[in-house]
Amino acid sequence: MKLKTYFIAGLGLGFSHLSIAEISPWLPAPGALNLSLAQIEQNADEFYFGDQKQSLSSDLNLSTTVLNLSYGLSDHFALDASVGYARSEFDDAANNHLSGIVDSKVGLTWKIVNEHASPAWPSISARLGLIIDGDYETGTINAIGDGGDGAELSLAYGKVLNPYLAVSSDVGVRERNNGIPAEVFYGASLYLTPINQLTTFVSYRADNAQDGLQIGGAGFSPDRFPEVEEDKEYLQLGAQYALTDTISGGLSVAQVIDGRNTSLSDVYALSLGYQF
Repeated sequence: MKLKTYFIAGLGLGFSHLSIAEISPWLPAPGALNLSLAQIEQNADEFYFGDQKQSLSSDLNLSTTVLNLSYGLSDHFALDASVGYARSEFDDAANNHLSGIVDSKVGLTWKIVNEHASPAWPSISARLGLIIDGDYETGTINAIGDGGDGAELSLAYGKVLNPYLAVSSDVGVRERNNGIPAEVFYGASLYLTPINQLTTFVSYRADNAQDGLQIGGAGFSPDRFPEVEEDKEYLQLGAQYALTDTISGGLSVAQVIDGRNTSLSDVYALSLGYQF
């Protein structure tokens, strides 16, 4: 069961594409270095302006390539980091094709409780993460990001219920500079491992900005897009398959189901992972 826990822990490496960061209650094995290269495609033809859903005059597309890594420092601590590059397209924007380095992240996770040592408890982990502003233009609907440095603190719970089933949930807060609203984020996931090599999952996640401007509302102008209150909820389905003892492949699909000042995106991701 412990090996399956580490396999589940690797799922987050290739599928953290709608939220800036996600925390897993399970850490990689001590001394293990997990790498994952993910290709993520997002597209939308509808957008929430404030809380009003409207059709877009052309499709809004975002293509992102991300390299994620995590390293097990010990039984109780792990490091994670990610870097990436993205390209966006929206024909009706003044700058209809944008590209640049996405916001990078680095984090330290502390496993507070290990369910294998304390079977009556779930695994509990806390993560402190830093967000490093990328290199891209802001002030347009197709901007790659909001353009701010920041930090986040989150807590995750998880339990492997039997050799085939596991559950997890997490909650956190995020603060960034440059007038970007503070956010609360949370989610829950269900994992099913029908065979040793395959883990599937379904997740619900939400990002909830605590305040901010409304698109088209008082004080809004295009150059203040980063200050907008952007909320979103989405569902995600995915699977990861162990091709060998060290190589795995992953696939996921996600859809934004509700929000404010955000696109109703369909998201598709492919990833290839390697464990040293």
